[in-house]
Amino acid sequence: MRGRPFTERDAVGAPDVVIINNAAARRFWPDEDPIGRRINFSVGDPRWLEIVGVVGDIKHQGLDADANPEAYLRFLRQAGAMTLAGIVIRLAAASAVSRFVAGLLFGVSATEPSVHAGVSIMLAIVAVLAVAIPSSRATRVDPITALRQP
Repeated sequence: MRGRPFTERDAVGAPDVVIINNAAARRFWPDEDPIGRRINFSVGDPRWLEIVGVVGDIKHQGLDADANPEAYLRFLRQAGAMTLAGIVIRLAAASAVSRFVAGLLFGVSATEPSVHAGVSIMLAIVAVLAVAIPSSRATRVDPITALRQP
């Protein structure tokens, strides 16, 4: 690896960073050092990510195939953004269909704020567990052992 891995200083509130593979470095920055450069993945996305590291290629299509350019984002940070987006979408969808389901509810309003807050908190907890448990297990696996298993 050239550059640095993700660290605690890449937490929420810090500038967005990315690690790319050698194939991406060769394709987009031939004969240049990509570390410190900035990239953007979407035309409509105003976020620019700073490249902090370059890692080896993973050949997904077989050993004789060329590796594809890849970028790795700090996953927990990405999962947090996806969870927040999911909660916002759920609240918007719940508001849109509330008048249709109002007749099916007993003892609670279709727009009850405590119900929406409770469901949002529950979804956030599930999302945290869905990321934390596999991430925790993955950090305890020896990479060489994992690669040797069929």
